[in-house]
Amino acid sequence: MNSDGKLTVVGWSSSRSQHYHYFGTDTSLARALLYISAVVSFIGLAGVGLDDMYIRNIGIIGYAVVFPIATAVMSAMFRRVWFTK
Repeated sequence: MNSDGKLTVVGWSSSRSQHYHYFGTDTSLARALLYISAVVSFIGLAGVGLDDMYIRNIGIIGYAVVFPIATAVMSAMFRRVWFTK
């Protein structure tokens, strides 16, 4: 706690907008990949009801290919923020 009695997190200022410049376009890329992963996975879920393995394979691509790429982008983004201070 600081002298005002407020709890402050070390390395994080009260104005969060200062830290957004670290993210750059990675935020948009990660967000887009996560949305694509979700949509493609839900499309694959329709394959269960239709009993169509080809549509289910589309869902597998969503969570086995696109989602790990999105998490790798987020990992690089967070690593750059944490280690550039």
